[in-house]
Amino acid sequence: MNSLNTSLLHFYADQGCVRTVKALLEAAIVDAKTNSGETALHYSVWNNHIEIVELLLQAQADVNAVSYTPLHYSAWNGHADIVRILIHWGANVNAQRNTGDTPLHYSVRRGHLEVVDLLLEAGADVNIKDE
Repeated sequence: MNSLNTSLLHFYADQGCVRTVKALLEAAIVDAKTNSGETALHYSVWNNHIEIVELLLQAQADVNAVSYTPLHYSAWNGHADIVRILIHWGANVNAQRNTGDTPLHYSVRRGHLEVVDLLLEAGADVNIKDE
């Protein structure tokens, strides 16, 4: 761990190192959190490392960790393939941040229409208001 409380699992998930992540998953706590509450799943989602996202989910990573969930990250970035995976693994499509923002808010604001469609198909509530 360093001053941000990131682990080796966070680092290698961020870098996309599949082999190293597999090895670390055997010994690591899959949902170890940074000071801001991010897990290795957040890091791999942000960087669109699909294979690592799947590895972490198979290792029982919390798909709905913290209020700014991995689904928020993938909606923000327009990572439709990861949105599909997270929804398949039970991501809450209506999860709200402390600001009230949902993944749908982010995908609409950023113009990620494929992600908008995926979220709506999965039951995203269009009536949830943000601040």
